[in-house]
Amino acid sequence: MFHIDDLVNGLACFPSLRILSLRNVFEKLYSECEDPLEPLRETKSLDWLASLAAKAEPAVMWYASKIAKGTSLEAWHIYQRSYAGGPDWCLHGWLEVTSSRDLVGALKILASVYI
Repeated sequence: MFHIDDLVNGLACFPSLRILSLRNVFEKLYSECEDPLEPLRETKSLDWLASLAAKAEPAVMWYASKIAKGTSLEAWHIYQRSYAGGPDWCLHGWLEVTSSRDLVGALKILASVYI
């Protein structure tokens, strides 16, 4: 496990880094933030696999926001598959960073037994 601040500090060492692809990184991160994060989308209408992805999405977006605020990244592709040992779901998509270091974009949910 890696602390989010360590990842941000590591990426900040590369000020010319503008675009990055992160694949299955977020399950390996932690922080002191203990507050439960509310889902960003309605989960009642989703099937159970998509609902699992939707419940993981706020943490992925929170980490992505921390990365955006501490690095020179302008855009990155996120691909986060279900956490180890869980049923198959995936969050993926492109996020852009505005000049105020806010995120623009949304992740798509892919929920299937065969991703």
